[in-house]
Amino acid sequence: MKVAGFYLIVVLAILAVPCNEVVGQDVPTLTGRVVDLADILSNGTERTITGILKAHEDSTSNQIAVLTIPTLSGESIESYSLRVARTWGLGTAENNNGVLLVIAVNDREMRIEVGFGLEGDLTDSRASRIIRGDMRTYFQEGNFDGGVLTGVQQIVGVLDGTFDPPEPEGVGDVPFWFGLIFLAIPMMFMFIGMFTIGSGKWFLFVFLMPFFLISGTLLTGSFPGGLVVLGIYALVYIGSAFHPKVKAARNGKTVKFGPFSATGITSSSSGGGWSSSSGGSSFSGGGGSFGGGGASGGW
Repeated sequence: MKVAGFYLIVVLAILAVPCNEVVGQDVPTLTGRVVDLADILSNGTERTITGILKAHEDSTSNQIAVLTIPTLSGESIESYSLRVARTWGLGTAENNNGVLLVIAVNDREMRIEVGFGLEGDLTDSRASRIIRGDMRTYFQEGNFDGGVLTGVQQIVGVLDGTFDPPEPEGVGDVPFWFGLIFLAIPMMFMFIGMFTIGSGKWFLFVFLMPFFLISGTLLTGSFPGGLVVLGIYALVYIGSAFHPKVKAARNGKTVKFGPFSATGITSSSSGGGWSSSSGGSSFSGGGGSFGGGGASGGW
């Protein structure tokens, strides 16, 4: 029954995901360096951006494209942007040097998706500062021409080594120590869960997942970084079931982990909680790869 209860929780969590999150909308055809499906750019701005991106590609082989869409239809911009970037294959297969700028107008979200080969130059932090800086200001004013053009110019400037986006005025990155403190809280409960006997162990495992995702994102400054922290948490938590000292503790023995000691913690579904012991055009992609690097933001 305990195992069945755990699987029931997992199934309910999967069913709770909206269908459009899984299916998503179709990836549009790559018709040029600028694909303005939301129709927010003037013809002059589109020509200017296209010229900038073509000149940059001619001199570096980096491929940058801009995509505007009316709506994400419920899909996260991270998921959608990565699907588009991988389908279009921006950048060369040898260098993976592609960048995709996506703007979802009705959702008021934007993202810079960075290929593997450019993540060292156009870091998550720099991409985030571009989005949270002049681009956001222009978009809040309703000036999409200025916002997209500025974003493209700053992306190119970073890749050329001529521009380093400043931190937006009045906005600071989350301090590293804050992320550590925020991560320490779910880690404490993770330790409790590792030594819990019964179904409560798996309830805690599922319950703590969003906390590790959020704290990991704060600590690393990016959503993919949060996913990595979440993955490490899952490996450690599940792997602890096979550790001999953890097994001994669950059997009621007191075991030592350095200066600490622990014994098994029991949980009961009928009790009042925890109980424990005190212890298309001429422009096309070149086959570049993407892994989720970049940054997202809104306005």
